[in-house]
Amino acid sequence: MKIFQWHFGLYLVPLAFLLPTSNAQAAVNCTAMMASVNLGDITLANADNESITATLKYDCRNTYVFSRNVSICLAVDGGDYDQTDVFPRYMKNTTPTPSLAFTMKLPNNTIWGSRNYTGGSEYKTVVNVPGGTTTSFNVPIQISLSSGYNNISATPGNYTNNFVAGSTAMAVDISSLFNLTPNCSSKGLKPNEFPFTVQANVLKECKITANPGVISLGSEPAGEKNLSSNGKIGVTCTKTTPYNIGLAPKTPNPIGNTNGGGFLNGTGGNTDKVPYQLRSAVGTNGKKWGNNGSTIDTLTNGVTGTGSGAEQLNNVYVTVPSADFKPDTYTDTVTIHVNY
Repeated sequence: MKIFQWHFGLYLVPLAFLLPTSNAQAAVNCTAMMASVNLGDITLANADNESITATLKYDCRNTYVFSRNVSICLAVDGGDYDQTDVFPRYMKNTTPTPSLAFTMKLPNNTIWGSRNYTGGSEYKTVVNVPGGTTTSFNVPIQISLSSGYNNISATPGNYTNNFVAGSTAMAVDISSLFNLTPNCSSKGLKPNEFPFTVQANVLKECKITANPGVISLGSEPAGEKNLSSNGKIGVTCTKTTPYNIGLAPKTPNPIGNTNGGGFLNGTGGNTDKVPYQLRSAVGTNGKKWGNNGSTIDTLTNGVTGTGSGAEQLNNVYVTVPSADFKPDTYTDTVTIHVNY
């Protein structure tokens, strides 16, 4: 009798790993968001350097049973000011000019941009998302006003750049479990994924940028008449901001006078007082420069101007009718008031 022997092997086919790539990708869904950014109040002091750190956030949900490596690409263009201009970007007021220049940088200090425009790079990374979980990731984005682009000349008002209507985009690709190099650049960018706005508010402001310090009438013989000297007062105001400069002697002449007349005081027990007059024009008949009001509208004997964002110099003249006083050093202090 013949005995027939059959041999068979056991095979396990891991069907889970034979799933089509499209099904595996469908098992991971990623979304991104970024809150609007407000750089706050902008003055002459911080127009070129104000900075804030914003957070770009994205979540990935993996409904697959196994962990997946996911390539993430997040891109942004120049916004509604100029889609193609990513370095620097600009915020606009009611019209494209005037504007505020700013940068948006990734954690590696490169300009955050898009593959579609030169001057910046999209954010690219590979993340691992465990099976059956939703994992969140945060990316710090440094947003800073840029020096060298005349931000100081921006007129007061609110400035914005809106990154909406296709300005932001995201691409997602499933990587090999062992691939840690982002490869989503081969995927198309899905637009308008995380819209946001960057804004800032330029304030009206003036500051004294040049002070005459000491205006010296020099050493004069006792009989000298009609002495005069001059200095410069520099004022920098935000563009289009009207201002009015008032000058107030510490020792007024007579007491309570607000027309820019004062006394120079001697030293020690010297009781002599030398009268002087502040003027906005040269000579003893030059217009008197005083401080008869406390606001831009009520001050009528000051020197007026309109800010340009740059320093503006104003001559101040001092006249003394006579040097016929006891030999000594005579001084007084003048306070500069800038109303705007």
